[in-house]
Amino acid sequence: MATPLIAAASARCQVRLACRSSFALLVAACAPGGSAPLAPLPPGASPAGEWVDLHKTTPTDTAVWVLSPSGSDQLLTVHLDAAGARHETERRYGRWQVSRVMNADGVPVAALCFMRRPGRDAQSCQPYVLDSVRVGGGMAWRLTVKGYTGVHHSADRVLLERAHRARSAGAMPPTASTSGGGFHPRSVQPERPSVATHAGTVAAGYAEVETGLERDHLSDGTYATTVPTLLKIGLAKRTQLVIALPTVSATRVPFGAGDVSVGLKWRVTEDRPTVQDVAILPSVKFSSGGARGTGTTDISLLLINSRVVGLVSLDLNIGATWRSGDGAQAPRTSSLWAAAAGIPIRGAFGWALECYGLPGTSGAAGSAPIVALLTGPTYVLRPELALDAGIITPISGPQPHSFYLGMVTSIGKFVRP
Repeated sequence: MATPLIAAASARCQVRLACRSSFALLVAACAPGGSAPLAPLPPGASPAGEWVDLHKTTPTDTAVWVLSPSGSDQLLTVHLDAAGARHETERRYGRWQVSRVMNADGVPVAALCFMRRPGRDAQSCQPYVLDSVRVGGGMAWRLTVKGYTGVHHSADRVLLERAHRARSAGAMPPTASTSGGGFHPRSVQPERPSVATHAGTVAAGYAEVETGLERDHLSDGTYATTVPTLLKIGLAKRTQLVIALPTVSATRVPFGAGDVSVGLKWRVTEDRPTVQDVAILPSVKFSSGGARGTGTTDISLLLINSRVVGLVSLDLNIGATWRSGDGAQAPRTSSLWAAAAGIPIRGAFGWALECYGLPGTSGAAGSAPIVALLTGPTYVLRPELALDAGIITPISGPQPHSFYLGMVTSIGKFVRP
């Protein structure tokens, strides 16, 4: 029979799965005269501005990267329909900044760095060159992003300066997003250490692993140790398969595999002016862990909202779980809520801060309501590897005192989507 602490740890592990100018000018800018570069910009010149993306521009569709001086990374799309009417849409991918990286020769060079969720996600950095070229008898500044990496290939991406425009009254307001922009598909998107998860999904055809160690201590002296391993596989642009493979030990319970869970995260909306990104995560937990699990088969549904407010990323979750059994091992129904923030500190360092709650449950295995605080530092060692550590402390209810440490790493591409 599972101990109450094992059941609580298994429930939290499941929570982490469930939680866890004119158009003519634009067209002209897309047809450079082929002259050699005139001269580089002065040292320290900023790439902030509006840049026509030649790789994504056609006679009827113009794509413009907007690198705002405030640090917002946006995409403006100008489209001419069959009747010649002009339409503009605008979306915000995340944030950008200039940094320095080592090139293949070991020389530090300027790089554009992009980040989806400040304080949580890894940066994607690509070297860039600013120079000028002749376009239609005039001169335009050119931004070349070296080795831009997409899902299927890597190549230099060339962009030309666009004349300043007045914002269209019909343009879509910029919002925050968890996909797109100049992000390398192997840049990790950590869901740990939070109980809450975010609306982002791994790039299609890529996989990530999250794992770590959590140690829980109750006031009666009992304990549990959990290794909450999560495998995330990108199935499509907005869809991600999530498999939880925890291993658990506790007082009088030897170390071994816990209950396995499988879920499917689907981002329903993104870049909406008010709600920004919304996703749902249905999941199933199987009774596979014996004494290291709840002894029940569970169906869970989680609603996820992710947004960026200033320099802080926010994830809001609310969910419910329905379990098999008579309620002796674990409550027949339970619910949860969580609010998590990612706060950038300095460089690769960030801070995770979260408050979550498990409302009270009934039955033989029922529990009083729990409210707890999770907090600790995060560090992006490399774009494909992030580390975390911290504590969980109760605010009210029978939440154990816990400490944790862990990592998130990209396995890389496993199949062409």
